[in-house]
Amino acid sequence: MLDGAGWYRSKDLEIPNGVSLLRHPPLSPELNWMGKVFGHLKSNKLANRLLDTVEDAREAVLEAWTEFAGPPDRIASIMN
Repeated sequence: MLDGAGWYRSKDLEIPNGVSLLRHPPLSPELNWMGKVFGHLKSNKLANRLLDTVEDAREAVLEAWTEFAGPPDRIASIMN
């Protein structure tokens, strides 16, 4: 699945035999699953926080990701 990023349209992109590329229609953020994941993390775990150092930010992201990735039903509910 490809979004509209320019590097997917590169003439140098080599596509192996047997692989089909599926392009998202324009303006279709609901098809961007990783966007949904990061939107959930941002809204529910990382919003409105003041972090003093880069290490604090790393720890906050790791904590949010670890909690998110725990129960499979949470991931399924966000993706649906």
